[in-house]
Amino acid sequence: MKFSAVRDLAPVSWITSTPLVLVVHPSVPAKTVPELVALEKKRPGVLTAGVNTIGSTSHLSAEMLKQFAGVAHIIVPYKGGGPALIGLMSGETDYLFATAPSAMPHIRSGKVRAIAVTTEKKASAFPDLPTMSQFYPGFTADNWYGMFVRSGTPQPIIAKINTEILKALKTPTVIKFMADEGLDPVGSTPAELAALLRREIAKYGKTIEVAGIKL
Repeated sequence: MKFSAVRDLAPVSWITSTPLVLVVHPSVPAKTVPELVALEKKRPGVLTAGVNTIGSTSHLSAEMLKQFAGVAHIIVPYKGGGPALIGLMSGETDYLFATAPSAMPHIRSGKVRAIAVTTEKKASAFPDLPTMSQFYPGFTADNWYGMFVRSGTPQPIIAKINTEILKALKTPTVIKFMADEGLDPVGSTPAELAALLRREIAKYGKTIEVAGIKL
């Protein structure tokens, strides 16, 4: 990137939280995260994890599973979430950390089996699924959305936009839209969004460094 997200952008509000969903091919004999990890430890380097693209949260979550659970699996990169899901459903891969909106219809149809979400808290779109952090504290990956403006934007403007976002997030239309898309509305102060950004950079930076991921 030719800009710094920390230096060149001013945070306004954290808007939504949405999980990645750990989905497995129906042929994989694991219905829980502990069962999947046990299967991986029994057959190290055999199972395949599809990932949306190299460097995506899908990829980094698959690397985090290696690091948190001490397992070894083969990373299979695709050119996007759609191809990765097709690869999983066809049996090319064993499991995938998929984006919630894209995975939802295939979970409902039974073409893939969901076993966990990656957000810190349970996701309203998948109330019956446990979080990865229940098994591995600190294992979180949130495909969050936030609003930023150009650094140097006057504070009264930032405050006004923040106020309007917080009001919009409480309207029935927005709440329904987000629920249909597998999103949870959040809303925050600019300072809270800034803190989130710093935490995310540190967390994924550590994952990338340990995994040796290169551009």
